[in-house]
Amino acid sequence: MKVSIAFRNIDPSDLIKSRVRTKLDKYDKMFPGVMEAKVTLLEDKFRYFVEVHLIGAKVNITAKDTHDDDLYAAIDLVMNKLDSRIRRLKGKSKDIERKPIATVALEGEI
Repeated sequence: MKVSIAFRNIDPSDLIKSRVRTKLDKYDKMFPGVMEAKVTLLEDKFRYFVEVHLIGAKVNITAKDTHDDDLYAAIDLVMNKLDSRIRRLKGKSKDIERKPIATVALEGEI
């Protein structure tokens, strides 16, 4: 998966980048259709904003969240939202695959 991380009003550090990448690696294994992840990290005064876009062939998932004091907590909150959205999306796709196809047999005229 290609991961691009944008920092706004935050000093970029390797620790933050590695934390985001390790969290996103889990989603690459869970949902192999995802090809690209765009992460935006923003600090506005004392509030941290994190936004993640997962883009794939049939997938477009976005999650946003904020935290007042801690960037790492904001990252964790967004990853929890992505967890629930991916699990829900995988559940929907499994339900669609499991539905039996109804067949209609015509009697009489051929």
